Amino acid sequence: MVSVVIQVFRQMVVVMGVIVIGMMVVVWVMTTMMVVLVALVVIVMVMLTVMEMVVMVVLILMEVGVVLKVIVVVLVIVKMMVVVMDLVVMVMVVLKVVVVSIPW
Repeated sequence: MVSVVIQVFRQMVVVMGVIVIGMMVVVWVMTTMMVVLVALVVIVMVMLTVMEMVVMVVLILMEVGVVLKVIVVVLVIVKMMVVVMDLVVMVMVVLKVVVVSIPW
């Protein structure tokens, strides 16, 4: 009778350990993903800013064409979308930290 209880207890400890480790891995993966996402967004924003500056220089250097105007408008729209994405990612990171710090 006692040996059965001990076996069950051992299995429970193992299961709990696996669950805890699994949760830690999930949190770590999520955190890593968030960091990667933020880094990607930052890189994209820098690239867009550089592209915008190049386009502006080109515009200043030559006559303003319709195509270039369209390109600039598209760039501005894309940049706005990226900024919004950045904000969403930041909010998600904050929410994740808050959720993780809550003792379940």
